[in-house]
Amino acid sequence: MLNRKSQSSRQSAMIFASLSAIYPALLWLLIPTFGSATALMSLFFTAAATWVLGSRLGFVLVLVNFGENLLVFNALKTLSSMNDYNANRDTFGIVLNLLIVLGINYLRRVVSHLEAQTRRLSQLEAAVQNTREAIVITDAKWEDDTVHVLFANAAYHRLVGRSPVEVLDTPPLTYLDVPRYDPRMVLIRRALQNLETFSGQMRTTTATGDDLDVDLSIDTIQDAHGRPSSLVMVLRDISAFKRLERQLSHRAHHDALTGLPNRVLFEDRLAQTIAHSERYGRLFTVMFLDLDGFKNVNDTLGHDAGDELLTEVAKRLKQKLRTSDTVARLGGDEFTVIVPIQDASHAQIVADKLLGAFETPFELGGQSLSIHASLGFSVYPRDGTDAATLQKHADIAMYHVKHSTKNDAHMFQMQVQGL
Repeated sequence: MLNRKSQSSRQSAMIFASLSAIYPALLWLLIPTFGSATALMSLFFTAAATWVLGSRLGFVLVLVNFGENLLVFNALKTLSSMNDYNANRDTFGIVLNLLIVLGINYLRRVVSHLEAQTRRLSQLEAAVQNTREAIVITDAKWEDDTVHVLFANAAYHRLVGRSPVEVLDTPPLTYLDVPRYDPRMVLIRRALQNLETFSGQMRTTTATGDDLDVDLSIDTIQDAHGRPSSLVMVLRDISAFKRLERQLSHRAHHDALTGLPNRVLFEDRLAQTIAHSERYGRLFTVMFLDLDGFKNVNDTLGHDAGDELLTEVAKRLKQKLRTSDTVARLGGDEFTVIVPIQDASHAQIVADKLLGAFETPFELGGQSLSIHASLGFSVYPRDGTDAATLQKHADIAMYHVKHSTKNDAHMFQMQVQGL
């Protein structure tokens, strides 16, 4: 493309150079008969040459014209057809040619500036349209309890699953299902209403029903007088990042084999339960459950069978409890439970229900296997008011069962501490 432009410029230069060479001869032939026409041709030629090749050639043509006035026109004054020749008219023609060169030069600069601005705007529009972030520009008028979309890029249309026609002149969050009284939505609406900045994350649902996590920022655009003229909203889809974050958090707080809460999450929930029970005067029980003869399963049937057994035990224990209760795996064949209770006798009922999960044999690798468990529990606040004491006493009660009857549940009592 550059070679074509260069070749075209050289051709234009050659044409104008040739015309400039024969320009005086043309005027010599035409002036005696067509004085006004040659004046117009001179002006047109100067303007065209200046527009195509620049002001330098225009000034050269003005000098040529000036030379022609001195040499050619003075020589022609002796002709009878030029008796009405007026030197002032020639001077005016030179000045007019000069003004045309200056005007064309200024016009070229204006056009060049406009072309540059157009290119920059085109580049900016292309960048905005092709960026991954959803960009929305709204007006700065708070009408109908909201502002309205003036422009939205392609990423926003993809984000909300709507066409450009559908989103134009609508409130910017129309197609994002955010509860009206969500705390973050209140902040967003306040930012839109007061033309303030906002930055934060929110979880929402698109019009197509897809869950969406977005990072949202709102900024005010001011006009030349410093008054708010519009708002620009940038929404970045962070769903993949949040999904990975939730996966990593789940792995950090849940047992990889059974999916139950691990020791870290169990202790966190126990601390929360203690704080809640202390504040509202509630009771709860901490239970420790250990499988009887689990080592024999690993030794005789293999570790895969042992893992399958632990997974099935976890399912059965969850089925015996409410969703608000906590059952966790601390490691090996040890499980722990946190259950709010009404009184100590209620704790025994829950313990018996959990042991009922082992009444039906387990099917492992095509074999039916009867497994039982030993369970011990402590009650808050009777058996302790802190996490360490409650766990210790539940563990003591569990080992009391394991070293005596097995397949039973036992509440912590002071007389079993010697075990």
